[in-house]
Amino acid sequence: MNVDKDQLTEAFEYLDELRESGITNMFGASTYVERDLAYGRKEARECVTLWMSTYDGDLEVSDRVEKALAIA
Repeated sequence: MNVDKDQLTEAFEYLDELRESGITNMFGASTYVERDLAYGRKEARECVTLWMSTYDGDLEVSDRVEKALAIA
């Protein structure tokens, strides 16, 4: 894995806000993560992939991050 727990937490919080804003389809979200969080392309894609595989609007970010770390 190319990202750590703190990066995942930051990215998941950002991606939740991005999703709520409706600015982009989430399949294009890695470009925003790269630009706004200054992650490399590989790290941004990894974060978005993990976010998509663990997204659940009923769970806290910290719970989803733990779930992502378990599957990564």
